[in-house]
Amino acid sequence: MSQNSAKGSQTSFIAGGDLSGSNSSQTVIGLRSNPIASQTLNGSTDGYALTWDNTDGYWRASPATFTPGGDLSGNSVSQTVIGLRSNPIASQTLNGSTDGYALTWDNADGYWRASPVSATTATNVISPANNYVASSGDVVILTTASNTVKLKASPVDNDQIEVLNMSGGVITVDANGGTIYIAGSSDILSDDDAVTYRYIGGGVAQWKRI
Repeated sequence: MSQNSAKGSQTSFIAGGDLSGSNSSQTVIGLRSNPIASQTLNGSTDGYALTWDNTDGYWRASPATFTPGGDLSGNSVSQTVIGLRSNPIASQTLNGSTDGYALTWDNADGYWRASPVSATTATNVISPANNYVASSGDVVILTTASNTVKLKASPVDNDQIEVLNMSGGVITVDANGGTIYIAGSSDILSDDDAVTYRYIGGGVAQWKRI
């Protein structure tokens, strides 16, 4: 093959489209045929983001902007959570006097707010008779297999009962006319199970395992 033929077989490169330059040095001047503005970037533009400017039709480095909204208030450098899943949080001053408060939904005014935790004195009930009806705050410890414990009749929101099965067999927790999510009208506990039932009122009134 002649020297001229070898030269003629070499592939040439011409920068075009989103590239400019030569066959040995190229510059990206666009993204998918959308041009990038020619700018000098330095310390004063630190943190800028590549942003599309539809006014003049260029990608360009611009100050990064952020506008809080929804569950956030504030600005691009400091935000405050003011809601949870679009449910607002009340503005309160928390200090030593509110130590131990819990975030609680107040349906009367439609806000989450820090509120005192209702104190319920736990009462241990050990080896009660079959079909014992538990009260709110009871810790019922069953030591006889196949026995049944009934949850409180006519419960109110946040009533809570703990049941421990130490019988060596299975025991039944009866909802006492209510419903246990998702078990139904009763729940079966195996040996060594320890389950807390909390009553959740409202539209779907039922005991929930927690």
